[in-house]
Amino acid sequence: PVLKIEPHDGIVHLGSVIHSKESKDYTTAQVLVRNDSDVELSYNLETIVPADANHSGVRPFTLAPSKGTVEPQGEQLVTVTFRPQRPMALFREKVLVNVPNQGKPTYFYLYGHCFQYQAYAIPSMALGSDFDAATEVAPSSAFADSLAVGCGSNAGSDGEIVHQKMQQSEFLLQFEQGAEPPPLHLLVGASVAKGSPLAPPSAAPGASYRFEIIQSEFSSYFSIEPEGGKADTKAEGALVAGNATKQLTESRPEKQVKIFFRYSPPKESNLNVGGVDLGLLGGIGQWITCKVQGSLRGGYVPQSEPPGASQDITVTLRAYLQQI
Repeated sequence: PVLKIEPHDGIVHLGSVIHSKESKDYTTAQVLVRNDSDVELSYNLETIVPADANHSGVRPFTLAPSKGTVEPQGEQLVTVTFRPQRPMALFREKVLVNVPNQGKPTYFYLYGHCFQYQAYAIPSMALGSDFDAATEVAPSSAFADSLAVGCGSNAGSDGEIVHQKMQQSEFLLQFEQGAEPPPLHLLVGASVAKGSPLAPPSAAPGASYRFEIIQSEFSSYFSIEPEGGKADTKAEGALVAGNATKQLTESRPEKQVKIFFRYSPPKESNLNVGGVDLGLLGGIGQWITCKVQGSLRGGYVPQSEPPGASQDITVTLRAYLQQI
C-alpha cells in the first residue's frame, strides 16, 4: 500500500485553550490518511513521544478512529481532539502512522497550549522540527513545572486543585554577534473562547497587545516590528481568538501575531588610526541590553482577578556592541 497524509508535513496545531477546573474546553482538527494504491491499507496511529499527562494520567490529545482499514484509492478522515487538563505553555505529541511495508516512517506532530488568561505571549517555536524521547524534558521535571500547588496534597481550601500560573511574563532574547544579526520574535495570541467549542459568543472585551522600548543609553539600536508592520519603538494591535473547530485545511497556527525585535548596531568605523591598522581589535566590544515593556489586555481573565486585569510583560534584549 502507498500511504499519504494531509497535512503533508504532519503538523497539526490545535491552538490554545483557556484552563477550567472541569476541563470541559477543547479544540478539534481534522487530518487525513489516504491510500494511493490498488490494495487495501491498514493503519494504526501509535504515540511515539507522548505529551505530558495531568496528575491523574489523562492525556491531552486523542485521535479517532486511531486504527482502521482504508480501501484502495480511498481515504479516512481522523479527528484530533485537544483537551488539556492543566495549564501548560506547550503540549506536543509525536504520532506514528504505522502502515506495514513503508519505506520510511510517517508522523503527525500535534501542538497545543493552555493558559488561565485568554491573551498570552510565548517564545518563538519551530513547528515540524523532529523530536523524540531523547530531546524531551524528563517527565518528572516537566510534570513538576506544571504541578498543582496548594494546601495539603495539591488542593485549595475548597478541595479543588490549584495550578501554578504558566503564563510567562519575562523574556530574554539574545541576538547573534555580527554586523546584521537576524531578528528575534515572540508570539502573542488569544485562546479560543471560554467554553469552546460549545461556547456562546463571548462577552469578554477583545484582547490586545502593546510593546514599547524603554529609552536608555543603547535603546536607539533596537526596534520593534509587528508582523506585516513597520519598525518603530513600539507596537500595538488587536488579538483575535482562535478557532475551536479546525477543518482539514486549517492545521497551521492561526491568528498568532509575531512581534519582531531588531538590533541594528552602528556601522564599523575606520580602524586605521594615524596610519596604524587596528583591524585586529575589531572584535572588541561589550554586551548591551535594552528593556521592552509590554502588556496584554482584555479577553477572559481568571475569576480570581479583577475584571479587565492586564498582564505585564518585560522583554530584555541583549546584543553585542563592537567598540574600541
